[in-house]
Amino acid sequence: MLLNVLICWFALAIALATILCRQIHKAKIADQAMGIQHPEDHSGIYLA
Repeated sequence: MLLNVLICWFALAIALATILCRQIHKAKIADQAMGIQHPEDHSGIYLA
């Protein structure tokens, strides 16, 4: 039971990290394509 819960949380954490990395990567590519640097414009992503 406990092992199943740990595996589920681990898989969820990996999935969230993957999604977050893809969003950041897309944002960087979009910035480079437009030639605009605006780091403060990426709202919603704050790592505390």
